[in-house]
Amino acid sequence: MDMCNSNVELVESHLNNKQKRKFVSLGMNLEKVFCILEAKGVLKPLRPKFPKFIQKNGGYCKYHQVNGHSIRECRAFKNAIQDLID
Repeated sequence: MDMCNSNVELVESHLNNKQKRKFVSLGMNLEKVFCILEAKGVLKPLRPKFPKFIQKNGGYCKYHQVNGHSIRECRAFKNAIQDLID
């Protein structure tokens, strides 16, 4: 097996494991969770990055501070919360 194929398999394995992450149900909407964690100083909004493509109809993400998706759909925020729980 050559090095490229070995690396591809390693990356694919990592991606498959990452996609299978289960998120604990918090019993409240993520916007409220964000407000609570921000107020307690546990999480801060990320510095906005200005990607090449931002959807204007996707909602506003308080965590990323950009339009394009709502915080309810934000995988980065869900992962940040799950990291605090784990």
